[in-house]
Amino acid sequence: MNKTRFILFFFVWLIIIVELVLRTASYELLKTRKLEADWIEDSIMGYLPKPKTSFNLIAPNVNKEITVNAFGFYDSKIKINKQRGYYRIAVLGNSYETGHFSESVKSYPELCDDIFKNESHKVECLNFSIDGEYGDWYRIRLIENKILKFDPDLIILNVKMPFSNQIVVKEHYKGIVIEYEQNDEQSRIGLKKKIDEIATIKPFTVLFDLSFLFRGFCVLMVQKKENIGNRNNGFWEKIEIYRTRKLSADNLYKREFSELESVDIVNRLFINLGEQDVELCLLDNNSLDKSLLNENIRYLKLNSYGGEKFSSSVNGDSFDKNETIMLAWELYETLIETYIPANYIDNK
Repeated sequence: MNKTRFILFFFVWLIIIVELVLRTASYELLKTRKLEADWIEDSIMGYLPKPKTSFNLIAPNVNKEITVNAFGFYDSKIKINKQRGYYRIAVLGNSYETGHFSESVKSYPELCDDIFKNESHKVECLNFSIDGEYGDWYRIRLIENKILKFDPDLIILNVKMPFSNQIVVKEHYKGIVIEYEQNDEQSRIGLKKKIDEIATIKPFTVLFDLSFLFRGFCVLMVQKKENIGNRNNGFWEKIEIYRTRKLSADNLYKREFSELESVDIVNRLFINLGEQDVELCLLDNNSLDKSLLNENIRYLKLNSYGGEKFSSSVNGDSFDKNETIMLAWELYETLIETYIPANYIDNK
């Protein structure tokens, strides 16, 4: 009896100690998450994070707090007025450019801006990027309706064709963000039904809310290689929904413009920007058919970007701090060699 009590006592204390260690060492990864931003309807972009707020992002190997500035973007250095005598670059890309899935605190465009400042060049590199889920058509509209107000000289745009043309609604429901296409009531009802099912599994939700040890076990199991492919069905899906506090409809971003329509949108943007003395430069990627695009459009190639370099990551958009720094330096060197007028560089 005494032996049984001792063993029981030992395991109770072991659980308590492990729980305390996880609450200290793995707090950022396992803490109860804030909802993913307060979303507001935007006349240009559909739904965007509310300005002057912050939210938590969670993905495999990533859990960081994201701050939204007063303009609704993520770069804290964005200001309306350009410094006198400076050349302003606006970068507009996807999840690689936002830096949300990087181990680095700053994105590679923001680090590039730091390099320009440290080298005393009269150049600003501001990051207006939004996560890939919004679709590239939104990025075009963002340039036309918002970014031009910041008086850029050069816009570096990362898009893939063809463009999605859906408007996505984001809504809070029982502590979880749901995403569905505007006016798609069937998907909205289905998403809410899944969340209602999770709410009925009280042993799971109560344990998850109370115990860091149980959360750690759930995270470990979901991220195991053999379980990654099962995140969209069964109990693994429920764990993923409850820990990420996010659920999206299956039909998002599947309605697209045709290839020719997408090309025409970019060509018209290039001409309109040129009339306002703003240069458009496309980040070179495999989705662009250059034979269809305006022959005067310039392309910027970053050899360190994407591809096999990041294929070892659990999340396709994530990369470590050193890779982010490497991208920043490559962007800086490419810009000063080819794209920025010499009078903004040779000022020391």
